[in-house]
Amino acid sequence: MKHVLLDVDGVLANFIGRVCEVASSITGRVHKPEDIKQFNFATELGLTPEQKREAHAFIEQPGFWRNLDPYPDAIEGVRRLQNLRDVEVVIVTSPWNSCRTWLYEREGWLKEHFGIHHGDIIPTSRKHMVCGAMLIDDKTETLHAWRKVWGNGAVQWQTPHNRLDPWDGHSTRSWDRVVELLR
Repeated sequence: MKHVLLDVDGVLANFIGRVCEVASSITGRVHKPEDIKQFNFATELGLTPEQKREAHAFIEQPGFWRNLDPYPDAIEGVRRLQNLRDVEVVIVTSPWNSCRTWLYEREGWLKEHFGIHHGDIIPTSRKHMVCGAMLIDDKTETLHAWRKVWGNGAVQWQTPHNRLDPWDGHSTRSWDRVVELLR
């Protein structure tokens, strides 16, 4: 059995799109995901310390995580992985520890949109400690750490905020390519 480890925000959920909406409402300026060129969204959006606190307060409100939009292609992509005979999909997702409803909402969101239950969800920021045949993540730093431990199964999910990151491994935004890499 091949365990395919999937990150959520940036791979399955449009977290950055929602953050841009929040930042736009706080700053009065239009922010778009394609304008973000690094992983630290607050810095990239040019938020002042007060605006960053306001954005974090919004993100930590009940309902934020449950109401993220899934990427439409992600629903079909995960379904394809789940239908492969020798593949088990496991979610590895970094928790937002300051939000008391994060885990409950994340589990509900994954069940609702992807049919993934809490037993297949590993909340951790230390993804390099989780064994799998493949890790798909948008955070290049996480992929470097995971690859050091587990090898070449690290796949960078291409996003505007990681396009300038140094990465010499597999990189895609195609679920067809993910299936191809698994074979």
